Amino acid sequence: MMDTLKVDENTPIQSKMLTGVIESSQKKIEGRNFNIRKNVLNYDDVMNTQREIIYKQRQQVLDGEDLHENILGMIKEFVEDSVNMYITDEDVQDNWNLQGLKDRLMGIITVEDDFNYTPQELDEISKQDIIDLLEDRALKIYAKREEDLGQELLHEIERVVLLKVVDTKWMAHIDDMDELKKGIGLRSYGQKNPVVEYRMEGMDMFDDMVASIREDTVRMLFTIQVRKNNAAPKREDVLKPGEHHNMTVRKAKKPGRNDLCPCGSGKKYKNCCGAGNGAQADEAEQTEDSSNSSEE
Repeated sequence: MMDTLKVDENTPIQSKMLTGVIESSQKKIEGRNFNIRKNVLNYDDVMNTQREIIYKQRQQVLDGEDLHENILGMIKEFVEDSVNMYITDEDVQDNWNLQGLKDRLMGIITVEDDFNYTPQELDEISKQDIIDLLEDRALKIYAKREEDLGQELLHEIERVVLLKVVDTKWMAHIDDMDELKKGIGLRSYGQKNPVVEYRMEGMDMFDDMVASIREDTVRMLFTIQVRKNNAAPKREDVLKPGEHHNMTVRKAKKPGRNDLCPCGSGKKYKNCCGAGNGAQADEAEQTEDSSNSSEE
């Protein structure tokens, strides 16, 4: 309208209607920017809550705290999660996927002969019985590892493994949360609050990450192989008394004065690298000739 009326840019606007339109537009823009900043803070609050939980656990590892009891708790939770995954209906044993449960825990807790129940035996077993059986066996296996490796070494391995797994999973989780944030704004088209959706899905992803940390840590601790470095052999252990090594030292054959120089120049040795030794060579030849004459 200002362009149509050809009003100069420096002319003050005195129309109340036009001033009201400008003020209204400015409030809408500022309100939109405020909501954007507010949503960013809400997104950051979700990540900060998760970050505090992870960093607290990580700091325990860095401070050298004894995490053995935490690891035992992870083993029990891992067993219970595995059972809940394959035994969803507690009352109907026919729906139990015992083969899948056995395959999941094979190599760390279960063996081939597990869960070969008859129909009558299966009717008398509850879900909790299977959890108790697997937890008891897992703790005994882990106690045997502690006995074989030693308490101090096993506890150090627990800290190293847990720190490695937590760092790996946490970095992947940060990337996943960034991808979720990029597309969460589209939920508003479905009449859903993006912040609420981000918080709910973010917590579900965090719970999955914690379960993944627990599983990978337990699997690694049950299957890791430890090799102890042997000390370097001492000299007296290598050479027994009275024994000596026979060492043969071979000297490189010196080229003759009229031979090609070994440096590759194509000249004779006496005219190249052996030029400075000419006098010494002549003296040596004379000495050798006189020696031969004396012998004759």
